[in-house]
Amino acid sequence: MEINPPPLKHAHNFAFLGKDINHKGKRFDGTSPATAIASGLAASILCFTRQPGVRELENVKLLSTKWGMAAVFRELVRVDIGLFECVHPPKICPQKILKEVAKDSAKRALAREKVKELLEKVLEKLLDISDLKN
Repeated sequence: MEINPPPLKHAHNFAFLGKDINHKGKRFDGTSPATAIASGLAASILCFTRQPGVRELENVKLLSTKWGMAAVFRELVRVDIGLFECVHPPKICPQKILKEVAKDSAKRALAREKVKELLEKVLEKLLDISDLKN
């Protein structure tokens, strides 16, 4: 049984893994958990862009557009599989840092800086593309 919709032509076809999702000891599969992961990641990124030290980034509001969020997701793609771009959310910040965040404020600051760096990189690419169009 195929659980993925067919890819769209001339569009991003982001894929989020929706298999063997463990939530509070229960396992879930399918497009519903994948959608929750995708929307939760997008919401977390938008929330992060409103934090002090990040909201002051030049053109940060671009990330709240479809084009901007697609650029963030594209930066998190681990591998293209055929016509799908498989997004790997842990690419936003190294796992070894995230494991220590709750215990260590220095690690928390480092994690925030890694996410900020990724968003700055995305914004730079967006502005480069925008300059090419003008």
